[in-house]
Amino acid sequence: MLTTHLISVLVFFTLIYILALIKKDYSIVDITWGIGFLVILVVGQIYLKKTDLRSIILSLMVLIWALRLSIYLFIRSKGRGEDFRYQKMRDSWGKWANLRAYFQIFILQGIILLIVSSPIILILENSYSPIKESDLFALVVFLIGLAFESIADLQVRNFKKNPENKGEILMEGFWKYSRHPNYFGEFLIWWGIFFLSMADGPVFYSLIGPSAITFLLIKVSGVPMLEAKYKGNAEYLSYQKRTNAFFPWFPKN
Repeated sequence: MLTTHLISVLVFFTLIYILALIKKDYSIVDITWGIGFLVILVVGQIYLKKTDLRSIILSLMVLIWALRLSIYLFIRSKGRGEDFRYQKMRDSWGKWANLRAYFQIFILQGIILLIVSSPIILILENSYSPIKESDLFALVVFLIGLAFESIADLQVRNFKKNPENKGEILMEGFWKYSRHPNYFGEFLIWWGIFFLSMADGPVFYSLIGPSAITFLLIKVSGVPMLEAKYKGNAEYLSYQKRTNAFFPWFPKN
């Protein structure tokens, strides 16, 4: 099954790459990131035809998360053009931009997606036991994460809709307690899916997924890349000193 998932993910991201070339916008890969997990889910269900309650719960969790994220990113991207991170890559890669983008953006994200999907694959292939208390705990963690991410994104959207806030930094709502509460929500979502996978199968395998997404969010493509955008900004520096970067906590005086 792992080979089948790998092929399906590579085909999916190759098609997204072609669409990105047509639109001349690499950042379309972000919008379709969530849909890639639905590819894993659909392929798994086609082959395994799982109808146990845990697999159904998993399917609903991934479906709700993926659609919300993709719809939100699609709405946010309308009229904005290519994201600044991908523009920097395009400019620095020069004439080799399209070739490098295929491997270093699209194929790489496909491989990362497959790694992060480890608890999803484990549940689909090994879930046979009845629902346990750990499943309810997993669902609670997931729902808290989904609420955190959704509300944080909504707060950003509402903040940016107000023309008076142009050039300002959002430091209210969830953003008062964490500089990246949406990423914290994403963190909870994937650990919730991991806890769901603990009922059956080798836990060390499914642990790869949430560990990978946590590392990426905190150390690679999440917090560091957005923090770099505000380098030298005195207001943001003050915000950094009093507010946690990731895990929500009361701000320092």
